[in-house]
Amino acid sequence: MLYPVVFTLMVAARALAQVPPMAVVTNGTVQGIRCSNADANAFLGVPYARAPIGDLRFAAPAPYNKKYDGTLIATNPSPSCVQFSRYFGTGGAGVGTEDCLFLDIYAPTSATISSFLPVKLWLYGGSNHVGSVSDDLYNGCPAAAAGDAIIVAANYRLGPLGFLVIPDTNITGNQALQDQLLAARWVRDNIVAFGGDRERILLFGQSAGARDTAVLATLPASGGLLAAAAMESGGFGKDIPRAVDRTGPHARWARDVGCAARDVGCLRAAPMDVLVAAARNVSSAGWGPVVDGTMVTQQPAAAGLAVPAIVGVTTAETANGLLERVGGPGVMARLDGTVYNEFLQQMFRGQAGAVNASYSLARFYTNTSMLYGADADAARGAAVFRAIVRIQTEREYLCPLQKGLRAEAARGGRSPGVWGYVWDQAPGCAWLGGMDADTARVLGPAHSSEIPYVFGEVAALPPGGLGNCGFDDGDRNISRALERS
Repeated sequence: MLYPVVFTLMVAARALAQVPPMAVVTNGTVQGIRCSNADANAFLGVPYARAPIGDLRFAAPAPYNKKYDGTLIATNPSPSCVQFSRYFGTGGAGVGTEDCLFLDIYAPTSATISSFLPVKLWLYGGSNHVGSVSDDLYNGCPAAAAGDAIIVAANYRLGPLGFLVIPDTNITGNQALQDQLLAARWVRDNIVAFGGDRERILLFGQSAGARDTAVLATLPASGGLLAAAAMESGGFGKDIPRAVDRTGPHARWARDVGCAARDVGCLRAAPMDVLVAAARNVSSAGWGPVVDGTMVTQQPAAAGLAVPAIVGVTTAETANGLLERVGGPGVMARLDGTVYNEFLQQMFRGQAGAVNASYSLARFYTNTSMLYGADADAARGAAVFRAIVRIQTEREYLCPLQKGLRAEAARGGRSPGVWGYVWDQAPGCAWLGGMDADTARVLGPAHSSEIPYVFGEVAALPPGGLGNCGFDDGDRNISRALERS
């Protein structure tokens, strides 16, 4: 009579498989969900701060200290913070909510409270005025399924909500940096419940998230909170503005809202759509970290790193922006030597000839001719495109990176250590929603193109409906190495 025993075991196994993942943190019990595409668990929308509304709008974040009302059901993606532009999958300006200070946490299904796995805490990019942990690019399930780390992604406030400076008030900027530090403290205090090691927290970010990381990694408070930092495509080696440099544009923004510059009560009561509309008149570069004299007392390069770091760039950082300006990959045939010479004259004036000698189009034509075959005009246009991208990338990204590396090396034994990299892996396929294979081919190793590798997404790409190209075994091997690094 083995059948009843077998049947009982089958029922028990099925019931066990349906038990949702649980974690007990300082606020109570969190119930997560099994990832649908990977052998990992996800705990989505876990609050780390009180809603930054009312008197907390533009203020430092307040810790989420209250107990959950029963079990926290953490199965829905974190709501995005209010967006101040359109970027990737975040929707348009105005999308999102002020009550957004949540974490998404991903853990291998095998993780237990005694696993003590390294922790990777992610800060998204987006010029500090757009971005969200709920962007499909930042799905931590595949990376967690590799089994070597806990992945955490933190929402933080954007635009004026995260970086507003109003002189002679208590609105001194860097609110978003304070969000990020508070998120790191929550992770330190609770990550063991998900299988993580509180002593091995890596803060990593890309673009604006890397710039924020570059600032945070120099703060004395980070030395006892973080074990290391990683910065992809931004921030390291670049100075940030002083708070006083922001007061002019931020005061104009306040007036566009309909408030006197120092009328904090008016700004806190203003409808969100009015705040968003007024921000259209402020350059995206107008929001970001500042030297405020309190939290950030000096330039990051002068302060030096408080934790070991790895920093780097891609070889075609500016390709995305240039392609958008010239009108897409179909216009390659319209780019020629005349366009290139005009670019050099505008950018370098009297030094244009010397730059042209170092970055001649012939140097780039060999590779593009292989891409375009018999279409000689497109190959020449692509050579112009890549030459401009290379010059812009080295000027805006690689040179500051090298400056930062030299400054840190000059600290000698006071430096905890820094390592640099250059990313030259060109995705062989579309890697972003709305992108086609031709665009991916032209972009090469562009800004953000390493993210699918970092998050282990290459197996799930290209996104649906974007052609039949595919990432190869080489792509997947690189991704696996990054997942485990």
